[in-house]
Amino acid sequence: DKERFAQVQIGQVEDWDFQTKDGTTITGRVHLPPDFDPNNKYPAIVHYYGGTHPSGRSFGGRYPVNFWAANGYVVYVLQPSGAIGFGQEFSARHVNDWGKTTATEVMEGLDQFLVAHPFVDGERVGCIGASYGGFLTMYLVTQTNQFATAISHAGISNLTGYWGQGAWGHLYSAVASANSYPWNAQELYIEQSPIFHADAVETPLLLL
Repeated sequence: DKERFAQVQIGQVEDWDFQTKDGTTITGRVHLPPDFDPNNKYPAIVHYYGGTHPSGRSFGGRYPVNFWAANGYVVYVLQPSGAIGFGQEFSARHVNDWGKTTATEVMEGLDQFLVAHPFVDGERVGCIGASYGGFLTMYLVTQTNQFATAISHAGISNLTGYWGQGAWGHLYSAVASANSYPWNAQELYIEQSPIFHADAVETPLLLL
């Protein structure tokens, strides 16, 4: 490994947490470019979990935050409500919520992040997530125009279609939409499905 990574430059990684309006602490971290200069203005990428698993500190992989940072981006990784590993109450906020809490936290976090990091160009901030994070990306761009661009990987646009599609959709929905079905929770399945708000999307959106 020493030889493989001999030419790899890794920038500084810092913890950065914030408090939501309701007093919840949302943990996160910031990856800086290797040649970081606080006097410069950098574009940024906001990255959040897929499913309810926290975003790990792994090197490389599908979402190589180190690689993004090495290409000149400041990368902000946050762990919104619903993520496991922060206690039962925190993870249970995920149930029958489908974006309401997590999207609010991402937007609140970005506002505070930009104030705390003046070297980030607020006009050049993108977001990316996969699975539930892909859903969250699509939901976010129906709620805000704050992002310059967005990437949704393996996202869920229609909760009804996901609920009835395959073993994974059934098993995941049994928890994430506990006791809520298309016939008894129309508001959840329609209002929280990004596809029903596609007309509100103005942000350039890449679907993977």
